[in-house]
Amino acid sequence: MTRDTGIRPYTPAIREEAYLLCAKRDGHKCKNCKRVPAKQVKNPELEVPYLTVDHIDGNENNNPADSLNWQLLCQSCNNKKRKMPAKRDTKPDKFARYKQYRALHERVSMSEVTGAISREMDKNDRAEMEFRRFTEEAVASLSEVKESVLLDAGAMNHLRKFKENISQATLARYLAKWCNPINGDYERFKIDERQHIRRSRDE
Repeated sequence: MTRDTGIRPYTPAIREEAYLLCAKRDGHKCKNCKRVPAKQVKNPELEVPYLTVDHIDGNENNNPADSLNWQLLCQSCNNKKRKMPAKRDTKPDKFARYKQYRALHERVSMSEVTGAISREMDKNDRAEMEFRRFTEEAVASLSEVKESVLLDAGAMNHLRKFKENISQATLARYLAKWCNPINGDYERFKIDERQHIRRSRDE
């Protein structure tokens, strides 16, 4: 006896056969949401326009006589199962070229901004390292230095070495970090109401 593999074309006759078998087996309703065609019920919340035969394994040619690969689904549930993509707008997008240009421009701009930030950070690191070296030499040779003199001389040293100006306010921020009373290497103290810098005595 030949075993029925169920592989046969999904013809209109088979579709009708499948519909009748599923309706007899499961009832005339969607297998998933249990809603029924509009003509079968008077409650609008339970109505669906129509039911369709769905192949459970997704293979339209798998049509066994036992009907186990068929089920009735409403259009909504069938579409969800198939994960049908939304209908694409076939109209040409007259702004497509502009959108491509805008996206490219934004990528280039972001790259330039990132590069500029990186260069600025490198520049600040270089400036801090040089002022740190300058401060260490000044304090090592003089033991204590007036802060205003150190900032002025540090700015002049930066200009001479890197051929660019740096503000004394920037150098003062570096100095404030190094004079942190908790973990700083230097400390501030006053002589005649003027701030001076020296090595921290807690070291």
